[in-house]
Amino acid sequence: MVKRAKVIRSTDETIIDFVQLIKTTNMNWFALLHWDAAGDVLMRKTQQQILSIYFYALFDWLLEYQKQRPAIDATTFAQGSAQSHALDFCDLHERTALELCSIFTTDEHMVMTYLRHHLVHGHVTAYFERELQTFEIQADRVVKGSSKPADTNVRRAEITEPFGGLHQTMEHFFKRFVQFPAMQWANLNRVSRPTVIDDLERCVVTNSTNYTPDTIEAIVMLGGFSHLPEPPRVSIEMMQKRRAARQAR
Repeated sequence: MVKRAKVIRSTDETIIDFVQLIKTTNMNWFALLHWDAAGDVLMRKTQQQILSIYFYALFDWLLEYQKQRPAIDATTFAQGSAQSHALDFCDLHERTALELCSIFTTDEHMVMTYLRHHLVHGHVTAYFERELQTFEIQADRVVKGSSKPADTNVRRAEITEPFGGLHQTMEHFFKRFVQFPAMQWANLNRVSRPTVIDDLERCVVTNSTNYTPDTIEAIVMLGGFSHLPEPPRVSIEMMQKRRAARQAR
C-alpha cells in the first residue's frame, strides 16, 4: 500500500477551506430546511430526513475546526484583514453550530446519524458488524465516540419507539428544530451567502479588502455581535410566518 504524503496547508488555505464548507452546508442543507414547504407533504418528509445530514455536517465541521483553530495564529495577519474577517465568519458559525447541536441529546444525534448513514450510504450501519460514529458536546467541545451495533439498536429503539418509529421521530425532531429560537438565523444565513463567501475567498487569496457591498454589509453585521450580550433570537417558524405576512400585504 502506497503511503500518502501529508499535505501541509497554509493558514490562508485552511481558512478558505472552512469558509467554503460553511457555504456548502448552508446551500445544500440549511436552505432546504429553511424553505417553507407550504403544506407539501413530500417536501416536508424530505426536510425531516435532510435534518440528519445537516446535523452530521455541523458536527463534522465543528470537529475539524475545533481541532485546527488553535493552530491558526491570528497574530500572523493584521486586524481587519480579509483573513481576520473570514475567521470571524468561522467563529460565528462555530458558536451557532454548537447552539444548534445542543438542541438534541447525544442519543438523539445518534438516531440522526443512523438515518444519515442510511440516506447517504444506502445501508444502515448497525446492520453490519461496524460501530456507528457518535458525537457528544462537552464544555463547548465536540467529542467523537462510537456505538456498537447491538447497543445502537437498543438506544435507537429507546428514542424512536415512544413516537412510533424512525420517521415519526424525525418529524418530531424537525418540529423542535424549526421552533427553536436560535441565535440570528437570518444573520447566519446572510453572512454565509455564496456571493459573500466567494468574495471573502477572493480577498483572502489576493490579500485585499476590496469587498463588494454585500460582503461589507455582512462584516458590519458580524461586528454587532461583539458588544451585544444576547443577540435577537428568532425561530425558523417565526421567520416563515413573518415572510408570509409580508407577502400577503
